[in-house]
Amino acid sequence: MGLHDIYELTRRIFGVEFRLSIEVGILDSFFSSTHPARGSGKIYGQHDSAEGRELVVKYPNTSLTVTDKFKSNKRETKFKIDSDGLYMDMVQRWVVRKEDVCCWDVGGERIYHRRKNFYYQFACSSLTMVGKDGCIRFEPLVTINSTKLSPLIYVRDEPDCWIFHVRLLSEEPDVITVKGCSKFYSKVFPKFIRQFLKRYGLDKRLLYVRERISQRIPFQAQGANYLSKGDTVAIVTEMKDD
Repeated sequence: MGLHDIYELTRRIFGVEFRLSIEVGILDSFFSSTHPARGSGKIYGQHDSAEGRELVVKYPNTSLTVTDKFKSNKRETKFKIDSDGLYMDMVQRWVVRKEDVCCWDVGGERIYHRRKNFYYQFACSSLTMVGKDGCIRFEPLVTINSTKLSPLIYVRDEPDCWIFHVRLLSEEPDVITVKGCSKFYSKVFPKFIRQFLKRYGLDKRLLYVRERISQRIPFQAQGANYLSKGDTVAIVTEMKDD
C-alpha cells in the first residue's frame, strides 16, 4: 500500500484526507519523510508493504530504522536506533486541510485556526478534531519508550492547514545547543556565544523558545538525549468517530 492509498483510505473511513509523514530531529539537524533533501538525515533503504513502509535513515553520526503502518483506524509508528547518537525528537506527523476542521478540542480547551503557526502543545492525551460533518477522536499511546524522551502532542495552525504531531521530545536534555533559525543565519552559534549563554543559564531558558512563544524569534536552544543502539520508541494512534 502506497501513501496515496493510505490517504484515500482515511478519506473513505472518516471523510477527511490526512497526509501522513515522519520526522526525526537530532541535536543540530533533522529528517523529514516529506522533504528528505532538506536535513542531514537521508533515506538509505525503503521497503513498502501492504500496511505501510519501513525506512532506514542515516545521519553523519547516527542511524535508525522507522516503520510506519496504517490499518483500518489505527496508525503504528516505531523508531529503533541502529547506532548511538543524540536525538531531539521523534514524530508521528498528520496534516489536514484547514477547511476540513472547525477546531480541535483538548481536554475541553478549544483551539481555532488563526494562521499564527503556533505550537499548542500538551502532555500526551486524547484530542478531538471537530469537523464540519462530525468529530474524530485521536487516542495516541506510547506503547514502548526505552528513552528519556517525553511523550507530547501538539496542533499547529499553519496558514493553509493544520499540523498534528504525536511527539517524543527531549525535555530534560543531556546536551543543549543554540542555533540561528532565519534565512540569514541558520546554523549553530559560535562556541563562545554558547558558552556565555550556558554560564548564565540562558541556554535552558531559550530551550524551544520559538515553539513556546513565537516562530518570529530568529534563534532557539535545542536539546537532545544520548540514545543507544537498540533503544526503541513505538507510538500507536487510534482514530474513532466521536
